[in-house]
Parts: sequence; structure tokens; C-alpha cells
Amino acid sequence: MKTKSCVGVCLFICLALLAVSCSRDGKVKKFVEEFATAVSKGDRKAITQMYPDVTDADSLAVNFDEDSVEITRDGEKNLTTVKLREGVDLVLKKSEDGQFVIQLSHGLFAYPADVLAFAKKTGQWKDGLNDVEQAVRMADQGLVDRV
Repeated sequence: MKTKSCVGVCLFICLALLAVSCSRDGKVKKFVEEFATAVSKGDRKAITQMYPDVTDADSLAVNFDEDSVEITRDGEKNLTTVKLREGVDLVLKKSEDGQFVIQLSHGLFAYPADVLAFAKKTGQWKDGLNDVEQAVRMADQGLVDRV
């Protein structure tokens, strides 16, 4: 009888953990979907509330497809990484009021094709930099205007 009871408790704990994880994933996906919607509408106020450092962006490009979202958590740093299609990564952190904010991104800031090609050809583009660091670098080199 103890074995069945123990298995039942373990099963309950696993299901509870799965439910909590799915709930958190749902909140993350909802946040990313709202951000993508704000970007597509050009809602600067909503965008800057969700991503305070976005003021360094020349323009943004993000496509949201709920089925392609990959979510990874770093509990130690209290960060959530969201991978989207087309190489866009967002690192989220909960703000003081419990809402998600984008801490940093990779592949979200968009540049005209000719500017991007020139930056890569001349060595001004560094793959390891996050979007804000890259935007500052390109602005410092005169390739884009600093917003």
C-alpha cells in the first residue's frame, strides 16, 4: 500500500510541476506575442515599456509564431531566454511589479540590407554582441543614426 501511495504522490508532484511550467510558459508566450504585436503596430510606448533599451534601435523586426517559441529558464539569474524564428533571441526578466521586461536581445534590431552588408564587409559587425551593443557600435562608426 505504501508503494501505491508514494507513486501517487510522485505523480501528483510531477503533474503540479508540469502545470506550473505550462502556466509560466503561457505567460512568456503571451508577453512575446504582445511585444510582436506592438512592434508590428509601431506602438513605441508599449515597445519601450516592454524593452526599455530599445531606444537604441534603428528599427525592429520580429515574427511571432507560437509553435516556434523555445523557452529556457536560468533560475539562478532569474532570467528567461526566448528563441524565436529567424535568429531572434530575447532575454526576459521580471520587473519589480512582476511583469516581464526584455533585458537584452539578439537579432531583433533591423538594419537596411546595404548598411548591414557594409558593416559586415568592413568588420564593424560583431556577431557576439547583443543588439544594443551592436547598435551603439554601428552608431559610433557613423553607419546608423543613434535614436
